Amino acid sequence: MLKEKGTVRWNGWHEYLKKICSVRFVSAVVLMAALVCAIASGIDRLMVDTKEWITPWMAPHFFDNKYFVTFYGFIVCYMFSDVPFMNRSELYFVMRKGRRIWCMEKIFAIILQAFSFSALTILASVLVFVPRLDLESGWGRIIHTLAYSGNLDEYNIIGNSSPVILSKYTPFKAMLVCFVLVGLVSGMMGLLMFAISLYGSRIAAVSVAVILTGMNLSEGMFITFSWLPYVTPFNWCRMSLHGEPVFLDIQYYPSVQFCLFLCGVIIVFSILCIMLKARRMEFVWNREE
Repeated sequence: MLKEKGTVRWNGWHEYLKKICSVRFVSAVVLMAALVCAIASGIDRLMVDTKEWITPWMAPHFFDNKYFVTFYGFIVCYMFSDVPFMNRSELYFVMRKGRRIWCMEKIFAIILQAFSFSALTILASVLVFVPRLDLESGWGRIIHTLAYSGNLDEYNIIGNSSPVILSKYTPFKAMLVCFVLVGLVSGMMGLLMFAISLYGSRIAAVSVAVILTGMNLSEGMFITFSWLPYVTPFNWCRMSLHGEPVFLDIQYYPSVQFCLFLCGVIIVFSILCIMLKARRMEFVWNREE
């Protein structure tokens, strides 16, 4: 049994910096940038033909695409796939800090890493259109064209705008809600993977996360299985679904407030499970090697 002294103070910021400077995080950012570029393809041609530039508010619409948000979820699963962080390099830290502080640092780093990745994704959705950006506070003509025009097949555009988002949100509010939703869902997934890895294994944690993410593509089954919207976390980032009817007026998709509440509940539950398990389990420090 390790002797835990707890002589070093909590330093979650150092753990966070270590995570975002890792090869795994940088690789995830590269994959995310490639995904953003892929979904933005075709829009440039539309701007040239219409002689209109695009406003920097496409992020909520990109995340509204089920394929984009699903592959984004897979990238998040990869980013957190180093759970349960038990390798020989961590042995020194846990012996000096104690298990409680060690876990708190990991939890803090996961949450900040998730929101940082969310912010970088939104930034990438803006930079991908430079220098053809129209800095106005409204949605702009191009985004309205993408949402309401039905004759854009020749451009092979993947990331169309959502008329539901245009009708429900102002651009600034949509970007803020998108950032919070994506960050919370990503952080929730990382913490859930951390908890599962402690109670089971790294393979179990990654497998559960990948399955939950892959189930985003089961949208057509929402009518038959009314519980599916509640177990497809990355679909919660699709802002056009919130509060909208899934089947006529009988079944409605959860509201954005409920999805935020559910994220919070799962995050708190995962943190409690992590802290309780870490206090009693025997750490095997070569589990990742």
